[in-house]
Amino acid sequence: MFGKRLKYVIIALAVMFLILFIKALDLRLLYTQLMSMGWRIWAVICVSGMAYFFGTLGWYYSFAPQFRKINLGKLFMVRMVGESLAVSNPGGVVGGDALKIWLLNKSKINKSEVLRSVLISRVLTIISFLVMAFIMILMYNFFAAQKIASIVLLVLACFIGSLIVMMIYLLISRKMYIQKLFSWISKLWRWNSLDKLSDEINTINLAIASYYKMYKRALLIGLVLFIIHWIFGALEFYVILYLLEVPIRLVDTLFLEFGTSFIRSLVAFVPGQVGIEEYSNKYFLGVVNVKDEGVWITVSIVRRIRQLFWIGLSVFYYLVFIKKPKSISNNLTKLEYENSLH
Repeated sequence: MFGKRLKYVIIALAVMFLILFIKALDLRLLYTQLMSMGWRIWAVICVSGMAYFFGTLGWYYSFAPQFRKINLGKLFMVRMVGESLAVSNPGGVVGGDALKIWLLNKSKINKSEVLRSVLISRVLTIISFLVMAFIMILMYNFFAAQKIASIVLLVLACFIGSLIVMMIYLLISRKMYIQKLFSWISKLWRWNSLDKLSDEINTINLAIASYYKMYKRALLIGLVLFIIHWIFGALEFYVILYLLEVPIRLVDTLFLEFGTSFIRSLVAFVPGQVGIEEYSNKYFLGVVNVKDEGVWITVSIVRRIRQLFWIGLSVFYYLVFIKKPKSISNNLTKLEYENSLH
């Protein structure tokens, strides 16, 4: 009940932020800044395309070698269609991943392998996100002017580094430590809702552990590719601000990517994170001393243009090359999937 109320509050805040964003628009200034960028806005789309491409490569290496015969271009578009749905509907990544699974099942790829690849790529996305945060903190530590700030950053880096190592160890272990932990907490506190989550964790744990046992090198390559994916996401901020003639350090763009992505993940149930994403841009740009009112609005608009471009391309691909499904389902039961991993 509390969770539903919280969602309604956040959606109301999103609407309020959108209204405030529209109210803050200076159309003349926005037009001037966009015109100054001109055709160079394609550089932003190209950089974001590279981010999506490396994300696709990371997913590609989440497949077992015998299933990597799928065309990379097709995999790229399937991922874009899924991610576009994830951004634009309240189901978030769950709906987007379900669509990816359905689309690849149509390609007659092994169903259990498709599901496993989606689970692995999602986990690698999260771990690589933490790795990016770790790299960012180390870079800030290098630039830290005060000793106390350096110590705080070093402690934070050690914490995140330890968290990454622990997550990887627990996920690759076939002893299912994570599932056992959730089961123990569920019994101790009598949280029945954790039982269902425990089953999901068990499925993910089993997918990662079985893949790691057979394809360690591919898993490492996939992780590196997803890290590069995040770095190109940060470079998008750098390119936009460069075109607006706003100086910024590369480490600050990593912070911008980390902060805005983190906020988006928290409010993924808000379609498009409308309003909230714009004000998260304003907040994190302010943190790195980019406080010009016109800049954060232009950055937000350009990022929305980029987003609409890729959503439009995904919709075009879906309507032209894929038949509309009667329903999205992968007909793969949990029992079938788990048996396929043993």
